[in-house]
Amino acid sequence: MKNLKVFEDYSAPEVSVIESEDVPKIVDILHSSFGHIDSKETIASKLLPRMLNGISIKLTVNGEIVGCHILATKSVNAFISDIKSNNLKDFKSGNTQLYLKEEMSDRGLQGIALSIMPEWRSYGYGNLLKNWYSGDPRFDYIWGVQDKNLGNIEDWKKTREIFAECPTHFATIRKFVKSEPIYK
Repeated sequence: MKNLKVFEDYSAPEVSVIESEDVPKIVDILHSSFGHIDSKETIASKLLPRMLNGISIKLTVNGEIVGCHILATKSVNAFISDIKSNNLKDFKSGNTQLYLKEEMSDRGLQGIALSIMPEWRSYGYGNLLKNWYSGDPRFDYIWGVQDKNLGNIEDWKKTREIFAECPTHFATIRKFVKSEPIYK
């Protein structure tokens, strides 16, 4: 019945940049996925500075924000350098396996947090947000860190490769093929 209800009330999903008035709803959405790891206040304080950067996106269906992808422009090379210099809390040079053999360009996009409201999962909306920038000529790849406690690495491995692993986290990357379509 869930699918029938969505079909009856369906309007095409829209992806757009997060605006300041969206922040309370975005924090609620992020809390729905990460509330077992951090409080709503902690999520807001960690992610609010990154939400309003002109590239973080929201997903709206039937006029309601149902998902988001918090993004930043950051080279994976800087992340790897931080690992080697022991500048990260979880990824340390002594406990991290690095699998990325080539140096990447500095035209990277970092996926910081992706979340879809529970009642809107299983419709492919997470993939829509994950792939949104895949054909954007400003970026050569997207990368991110996944907490092992979330148990969702198999979902990420469908479109990304693991390039680093420590006891508590994975780091994944997807190199963009320049012939991929732009979905905008």
